[in-house]
Amino acid sequence: MMSHRGNADTAPNVRSLRLLVGLAVLVAAVLGIYVFFWSGVFRFQPEEGETFWHLLHQKGHWYLEIFISGVETILFDILIGLIGWRYVLKPYIAKRQAHAVAQDHALHGIEAHANDVDESDEQLVTGRGA
Repeated sequence: MMSHRGNADTAPNVRSLRLLVGLAVLVAAVLGIYVFFWSGVFRFQPEEGETFWHLLHQKGHWYLEIFISGVETILFDILIGLIGWRYVLKPYIAKRQAHAVAQDHALHGIEAHANDVDESDEQLVTGRGA
């Protein structure tokens, strides 16, 4: 019978590649924020007599606001959300579900083993009949 896990040799390579890509995106975002705010390429000093009211009527101000909200969306909502879901919430939920199933099996006297599924049960579960 064929294994459903796929090629186990490529899994660490894919994970390390994903980690490197994630780190590269994070470094690029931090570098972009640094260049934008602190490198001196863009000047954010108010001109003489300029107030917030003046900024409200300038198109460039709104472009800056859209850029900042886009950076916030990418950094906080997407990156932290995906990382939080994948590495914190998803394992926590799986652990809680496994614990609940184990308690239910213990309550009913069922001895369950995760890898003890014979072929007839697998055919019933997956609908692949004989």
